[in-house]
Amino acid sequence: MTDQLQTVIAKIEHALNASDLGLSIGQIQTATKLSNKTVKTALKHMNVEFDGVGYMLKAVENDVTSSQAEILHAKKRNRPFTPNPFMGYQVEKGKVKIFLNRRASSKTLTLTKDDLAELVNAVNKLGE
Repeated sequence: MTDQLQTVIAKIEHALNASDLGLSIGQIQTATKLSNKTVKTALKHMNVEFDGVGYMLKAVENDVTSSQAEILHAKKRNRPFTPNPFMGYQVEKGKVKIFLNRRASSKTLTLTKDDLAELVNAVNKLGE
């Protein structure tokens, strides 16, 4: 293998290691900023498997003692809370959380005093 191919493989391995669920060719291209042809060529030379959704590195089996096995199977952390986009707000413990869409295409929400008063009245009615 050439040095350039080894560099490309290292970039792709780094991107695949960062992903838990595997990556498609397009996602690998985005993460590594490489061309489609370069990614496909490198994947042919790598120890990867396609699971129907994306490419993943094949697991390397090692001799593991029981104490190491317990460490390897540590509980995964929960993902952060994602608000329900249909509701738009949440009332919890006397506080109101308003969820805004933070995409680049979203519009800014501007509330007047009257709008804010109506929102407070709506929240009070929910609490009753």
